[in-house]
Amino acid sequence: MNRNFFYNIFKEYFSLSHESSVYLSLIVNLILILIIGYILFKTLRFFSRKFLHRLASKTRTSFDDLLIKNKVFLNIARIVMLLIFNISLEILFEYFPRVLKYAEKLRLLLLPFLLYGSFDRYCEP
Repeated sequence: MNRNFFYNIFKEYFSLSHESSVYLSLIVNLILILIIGYILFKTLRFFSRKFLHRLASKTRTSFDDLLIKNKVFLNIARIVMLLIFNISLEILFEYFPRVLKYAEKLRLLLLPFLLYGSFDRYCEP
């Protein structure tokens, strides 16, 4: 799909101005990315919960049981959300280079907190 798909729809089919088309395409792209991210997040959590629990119960090793107990696979879904956010930044803020610069800095700022939230329970005090 063209990166400017919604922009072109608003500009050509609805004959909106450039500014209106830019903002409306930003809103539509943001909503779509949030919906896709949420569906992917829930799907990953569901399959990791069902499939990996069943797989871990069939093995004799305790390592995979420990991973399941500490919810490692469930927390990987958070990292996938960060990747979706990272990929979508350039698409969302294509017409807003100054906002893109700050969004990328915000992403770098949030990365340690997200990773800490995913793996803090595995560190022994």
